[in-house]
Amino acid sequence: MKQLIHFRWRLYGFLIVVILILVVVVLIIASENSVAQSGRTLVEPNRDRPGMDYRNFDLSEARPELCQTACESDPRCKAYTYVKPGVQGPQARCWLKSGVPNAVANECCISGVKNITVATPPPPSYNLTGTWSADDRGLYYIRQLNDLVWWVGMSTESPMGLHDFRKGIAYTNVFRGRLRGNTIVGDWADVPHGSNDLNGTLTLRIVTAPIFGAPVLQKQAQTGGFGASTWNLVIPTNTSTSCDNIVASSPDIRCKFNQVRKNGGHTLYDELKPEKDNVVAFGKVVPYKEQPHPSVGMSYSLSYGKSFQDFLFAQLKDGAADGDIAFYLKLYRSQDGAWPSPIALDQQPNFWSEGWLYPRGAIQIKNKLDYKGFFKPGWVFYSDYYGKVHPEVLMYGRPGHQSCLDPNTFPSECEHWGPIIPPDGGLPLLPGWMENGANSVLWNGRPINGFVLQGPDGTVTIGGAGLPEGTNVRITGVLNLDCGHGITNDCADDDPADEHNVEIHPVYSIDVLQDWTQSRPNADLTGVWAATDVGTYYVRQVGNTVWWLGLSRDRGRTFANVFHGSILSRGADGEPLARPIIEGDWADVPIGENGSMNDGQLRLGGSFCVDPFNVHLPCDVSGPVPQWNILETNFTNNSIFGGYRWQKLYDRTRPSGPVP
Repeated sequence: MKQLIHFRWRLYGFLIVVILILVVVVLIIASENSVAQSGRTLVEPNRDRPGMDYRNFDLSEARPELCQTACESDPRCKAYTYVKPGVQGPQARCWLKSGVPNAVANECCISGVKNITVATPPPPSYNLTGTWSADDRGLYYIRQLNDLVWWVGMSTESPMGLHDFRKGIAYTNVFRGRLRGNTIVGDWADVPHGSNDLNGTLTLRIVTAPIFGAPVLQKQAQTGGFGASTWNLVIPTNTSTSCDNIVASSPDIRCKFNQVRKNGGHTLYDELKPEKDNVVAFGKVVPYKEQPHPSVGMSYSLSYGKSFQDFLFAQLKDGAADGDIAFYLKLYRSQDGAWPSPIALDQQPNFWSEGWLYPRGAIQIKNKLDYKGFFKPGWVFYSDYYGKVHPEVLMYGRPGHQSCLDPNTFPSECEHWGPIIPPDGGLPLLPGWMENGANSVLWNGRPINGFVLQGPDGTVTIGGAGLPEGTNVRITGVLNLDCGHGITNDCADDDPADEHNVEIHPVYSIDVLQDWTQSRPNADLTGVWAATDVGTYYVRQVGNTVWWLGLSRDRGRTFANVFHGSILSRGADGEPLARPIIEGDWADVPIGENGSMNDGQLRLGGSFCVDPFNVHLPCDVSGPVPQWNILETNFTNNSIFGGYRWQKLYDRTRPSGPVP
């Protein structure tokens, strides 16, 4: 009996020791996790660490943890110093450092050093990559790379953007943050793809939906006026439907040409042969012999009215009144000079070999653009159309038509106004100058929204501006052959001498290139840029921080990337650099269903060119960063962006609302 009692006591003692050991282990693990999640810096009150600065900025609130979070979110940052309000200005200021300079006692500041000895937390269990819908009616395309979270958020005007030709007109913002546990902390900024011009910080929490168990993002804190508060993961809407149900967001240009009608009843396909969609062309506005003045014309009198019903009824008054705004463009091509790669049509990657809708389309278009006219001994007659295209801007891009106006009837039979089929012309499928918002043709990135005026001599102005002869522009749209009116007309596909029918029609956007000889008192890097990959880069500079959203020419379906970097004037050793650089990282985000999914690091240099079209005129490499209008790759950690050149199209120095 005594032996049994002794055994029990020994057993109880052993169990107590085991329990104590387990408690100690749990406390140690909890302590380690607590350290890892509470921040990986050693905070130093009343300490300044001067030197080795690579970035500094004002804080919207006098909270040292904002500076600490900025350092923790930036791989380049090794230490930081928070300067209290009233020392270097009315606001608190944050200094991020590429090294760890010596500490100096000073009550002005709070410093911190990253504690690299703390155990790295385990990889996040979440996979946030995908399309998210927010309560601000925006779509957010999120990319998660381990604990780094990127996104681009774009406003929509219809549910899920289904009936929007393009998204992000009201606002487009980009974000970069770090995931710690179930919390994401980072920075955000609007870019000039939309009309907003805000920036700040954002803290999100990941929760689980009670019904389906899917992750939900909830806003916990923000600065700068960020609007959305809840995000839900969604399945992107399939736009590859039948032609009868085609929508504006679909990329199927052939179906759209079969549905959109001119006001004479014919479809676009009856009169045009689309050869290549989403073409980007740079050139100079020139007169042409049919219409030498004005350089921009419209076969439509605005006295007819601008409503869709007015548009249809105009055909009964004037058979040529199709409402298209038209002009001629002399293309910039490599044979016209050694144009920089973002400009020259023939230097665009794979322009003549990929994306053509018909097998012989590329050679047929090229032969027409190359046609110079008649050759005789000792001289050559250059065609008036040599190297030119004819852009045309639709008035409306809808399938609607008047019931009595179709290819089988005559205008004389339409003595009475018949019903419009479908009512109100249906939803837009292609951009027009009388369409609004997401479905309007863009003028310098903003929707025209019907703001077109017509002078007594027929001169057309858009948003109060014209296109005088000699204006450098960038045009995007559909490259096609005009086959005349009626489905039996000949497109003259293989006749280069009939070269006058090469068009960009419909036009999606018109960008008027800035005159860099003019003063730019408030300019910085913020603006719209073209690049070697023929994409458009919407750059935003906030202090020494540089953001961009890069979109492929098909509105981001092929690639969409977000960049976040800093302007550096000193190296990691604290010594001044010979020239400033921009250094940062980037990641693709999933706008396109099969878009690229890459990421990397970049270092960029820049310069100012008073005439970027003249490659023989040297550029100024010594000017200040805010004046740069050329960027070039100095370093990339992979082959992506290698040898790239970006050219600024125009500054965007303040918010730009829709055209009235």
